[in-house]
Amino acid sequence: MTQVEFLAGGNSIDQAIDFICDLVGEFFISEKKEILSDSRIHIRCESTLNANKVNDKMWTKPKELIIPHNIIGKNEDHLPVQISYPGLKIDSSLFVTLINLNPDLPSDFLNYKDFFQIVIEDGDKLRERAAQSWKKCLDLNLKPQFKNANG
Repeated sequence: MTQVEFLAGGNSIDQAIDFICDLVGEFFISEKKEILSDSRIHIRCESTLNANKVNDKMWTKPKELIIPHNIIGKNEDHLPVQISYPGLKIDSSLFVTLINLNPDLPSDFLNYKDFFQIVIEDGDKLRERAAQSWKKCLDLNLKPQFKNANG
């Protein structure tokens, strides 16, 4: 069964991108490393612009390590972290973990073992769309957890 966590990722897209880079870094250097043992992480963005921002930021954050990553379909698709945006073909069977920067649920999110929905606390549309995603998870009888920046 898919483990679903909604994570407060800040008040803006840029803060959420920083949060995602740190989160992926934690997967590489913490007890969550088992997530990466035989799988890869898929970061799903809402736009090409945001995917490029994640790709660029991940080269410098977190500072203590370089995380092998790429936008799906560009260069090497075997890297452990792959970034996507709408319009790219994704084979979700290649991944165990999905980090969703898009506030809407993807149709295939139940194909992943671990699903992290990033919530942007903008007090407006992004927050409301994430709330709708939460409701859909409840409708599917999933038991989503919500965690703020402090755990």
